[in-house]
Amino acid sequence: MKYSHRPVLLGESITYLVQNKKGIYVDCTLGGAGHTAHILEKIYPEGFVIGFDKDRDAIYTSIKRLRRFDSSFLLINGDFREIYIWFERIGMEKVDGVLADLGISSYQVDNKERGFSFSSEVLPDMRMDRTKGKSAWDVLNESSVSLLSEIFSTYGEIKRSYEVASFIKKNLKKIKSAEDLSELLKKRFPKRGRIHPATLVFQALRIYVNDELGALKDLLFSLPHVLNPGGRAVIISYHSLEDRIVKNFFRDSEDFKVITKKPITPTYKEIQENRRARSAKMRVAERMRRE
Repeated sequence: MKYSHRPVLLGESITYLVQNKKGIYVDCTLGGAGHTAHILEKIYPEGFVIGFDKDRDAIYTSIKRLRRFDSSFLLINGDFREIYIWFERIGMEKVDGVLADLGISSYQVDNKERGFSFSSEVLPDMRMDRTKGKSAWDVLNESSVSLLSEIFSTYGEIKRSYEVASFIKKNLKKIKSAEDLSELLKKRFPKRGRIHPATLVFQALRIYVNDELGALKDLLFSLPHVLNPGGRAVIISYHSLEDRIVKNFFRDSEDFKVITKKPITPTYKEIQENRRARSAKMRVAERMRRE
């Protein structure tokens, strides 16, 4: 399957991120190299980009896409939460900008073998790195109703989380695919608000399986150690849990000056062209210079 993903808030993110065309920049969520390619188009041949992704498919695809930029980039098949550790390994001290687009890629959603999508005909996996940790199906099978309820409440903000968890546990034998799981939830819990409970269950499982909020916090706490004074952090989030963490960190940090008082959101035109952009919020902060 071809790795395809339309980068969200592309023009806005690059404008805020790149302040020095001779600088070094990090794309923490490489994906199909959409953001990275545009960063390089702006800074090549004087600048340099380091790209991170846990998904090997993303690395292989991006190497091909970025060949025209010669030796102006380095791609790392690793977790951005370990950015500081990776910098020590490769001898990098500080950079001029860090970008993180926290959304799941279109490739991962559309790839039916990954179990992210409602229509996947395989059991829900949902791991960004399929070589590590438990899959979503493992979590559903091995967790108690109480733990599942906590996962759904914390990461999906589901109000009837215990009822949902209990229903899933009672019907595990009926679930042969991610599609089965979504259909069961849709029949038992009709949509009452804007977002269907099935959407929130899938979101909660994905966040839990990949420890997405923990990874985000680790990245944020690493930023003062990896950014040069005047360097910028650009974070694009897709739900309130992530956005709240980013907002509070930048607001409370003594190391950063908030550049965007309110989050930047996609235009109506972008949302019409890419429905997956509709919930995106981008926040930008700059590493302060000490006197």
